[in-house]
This record gives sequence, C-alpha cells and structure tokens, in this order.
Amino acid sequence: KWEKVAAFMWGESRYQIKSKRCEDVSYDGPLSNEWQHLPAALQGVFWLTDQGDSSALMSFGASGDGGGLSSGKLSDGPVNYEIRVAGDKVWSFMDKASSWELVDGIDLVYKFRMDSPTNPTKGTIDPSSPVLGLTLGPRTKWLLRFDVELVPFGTCTGRGTNCYPDSVTWARPSSIAGIDGGYYELVQVLDATGNKLPAFEDFVNYCNDEGQTGTTPGSLWYHEIAK
Repeated sequence: KWEKVAAFMWGESRYQIKSKRCEDVSYDGPLSNEWQHLPAALQGVFWLTDQGDSSALMSFGASGDGGGLSSGKLSDGPVNYEIRVAGDKVWSFMDKASSWELVDGIDLVYKFRMDSPTNPTKGTIDPSSPVLGLTLGPRTKWLLRFDVELVPFGTCTGRGTNCYPDSVTWARPSSIAGIDGGYYELVQVLDATGNKLPAFEDFVNYCNDEGQTGTTPGSLWYHEIAK
C-alpha cells in the first residue's frame, strides 16, 4: 500500500529502483558526488553503521529532486538542509525490506538543523512526511530526538562497533521520550576526492554478510530519477 501512496504523491515513473554491488561503489556512483559547495565535514560518501537490512550509504551531495531538496549547499535559517531519503542518488539500503518500503511510502524527508551553515559540528534532524502532512520539529523533541555530532577528526567515540580515525565521523544518538533510543555513526568511506578509506573494506564485508543485511547480500538499493 505504501508504494501506491508514493506513486500518487510524486509519480510512479519519476524514480527508478536500482542496485549496485557494494564493492563497486566509487566516486563515480551510484550516489551523488556533487558536494563541492558543502562544508568539508559533509563531503564524501558515508556508511550508516549497524543498520542491518536498512540504511547502507548516503551522500549529502546535490540531487535532481528539486524543491530545495539536496541542494548541495547549506542555507541560512532554522533548517539548513533537506534530504528526501527515497530521493535521487542520495540514500541507499541494504535490502528492499520494511525500512525501504516505509521510507518510500511516506516520502520521508530529513530536515537538518545545524549549528553553522559553514562549519557545522552538531545539529538535530526533523523527520518529515509530506504524505502524512507531519513534521516532528522542535516542539516534539521531548518525544523523538535525532541528533548529529561531529566526532573530532582522528578520534573515536568508543560507542561505535569499530574505530575509524581516518574518516570523518558523525555520531547519531537518538532518544524517545528522553530515553536512549539507539545509536549509530555516519562513517566516511569515500573522501571528498573519491579515495576509498579503511572503513570501506569493513562496509563491504558487512554488506556481504547475509546474516546481517537481508536477502540481497553484497548489493545495495537506491533510487534514481529516470533519464
């Protein structure tokens, strides 16, 4: 049913579903490499660690989504950046499982409120759904809170599964009604020039683990606007 809702909202034929072998991910794709006008800490391709069959890699790079989504540049104001999770070459999943279907169906958009548009070090994320007409913003942070915190380069938090001092890393703690709601990290696997960092090998190994990543081990899934 979620796929039918999504097709009604933004056109079934606009986006194509595509897959890519995890080991074949590079600067040239499949995710956007148009990050040249973003702060250095947001450039490159990032691995969302320990997500099972859900999120795999993401990029803050510019997309073809339009409407101010993934513009490739942080703006001034209370909301600095917006990403359509099921958008054009910006987010990928390990499998087309329940998270994929939910994100696709409600047209999930993440709205980033950072502490600086030029040198961000922390912020919070407001989940939003135009399908549901709902945004969980500042007034609902007591209920659901998604934070992002830049880890000082060359150091580790001690909370992640592994330590990657050669990668730009963002900590992603969550809370539900003030209680710890989970933790993962955004770990850079490709740097701004496209070099594969040590974390890339661990990402590929994780992707290939069928006990962790669902029914399509070795591959990731993403959306791309049909040409």
